[in-house]
Amino acid sequence: MNIYLALTKSHYDVTSREHKLASCVASKEGDRKAPFYKDAIQKYKDQFKDTLYAKDYEICFERYYKNSAFGLQAHITFEVSTAPGSALVIGNGTASVLETYLSLHPTYGVPYLPGTALKGLAVRAADQLAQLHAHSELAKDGVEYATLFGTTEAAGFIQFHDALVTPGTAKDAIQLDVLTPHHQEYNQISVKEEKKEMPYAAPRDDDPPVPVPFLHAQGTYKVALSCEGKVSIAKEWLELAASIVQFALEHEGIGGKTNAGYGRMVRSS
Repeated sequence: MNIYLALTKSHYDVTSREHKLASCVASKEGDRKAPFYKDAIQKYKDQFKDTLYAKDYEICFERYYKNSAFGLQAHITFEVSTAPGSALVIGNGTASVLETYLSLHPTYGVPYLPGTALKGLAVRAADQLAQLHAHSELAKDGVEYATLFGTTEAAGFIQFHDALVTPGTAKDAIQLDVLTPHHQEYNQISVKEEKKEMPYAAPRDDDPPVPVPFLHAQGTYKVALSCEGKVSIAKEWLELAASIVQFALEHEGIGGKTNAGYGRMVRSS
């Protein structure tokens, strides 16, 4: 089962009581959504118990990283894993019928790190490193910055490719998580309504929390960066770009909720 399609397209039965995705979304109760997520996760895990399916994904994974687009250019690959106690919520802010979202590959149905997210993270980290180490060339108006990431006038030399979850960690890569916001009614009062309908109900310690289930990702991901030009020269730029990405993943985190500890990753190979 492609969990990406299940979460965005399908209306399959999720329980013996035939709850549909539509009824799950229409309900304001988080406990109606949780069974759907649990069922989708279980179906996702079950497919990897099929030896043929697991082998198919492994073949797709290997084929992706041996793509001719990499072969025509100098490239570098390395693996990063979610740090202990951390998880990934990339794409959480994307519009979804389920309110919350997780970046899942539309073809393979597995979690992945979008190349655009990796580049955006590296761009921010480069500027921070420039300030931290007084390395002006990595600043936004520096030569190294322009070479790595490009400018409004010219494209950068480094290509940031999507990082797929490794076959060995794909099975358990998707997990159920929960957010428990408090004082929901109070927080939903707009400033306009607040002024118009004074006095309003102030937040109280006995306000019930409203659990909001959502998905997060874990596992190991293979990052691929490529660069045009002579291999001897490109190698230096690729190693610089890789070091920036690794620094950013470890210290800044990727995706949403990084201030709460999500998104931290460490190099595993």
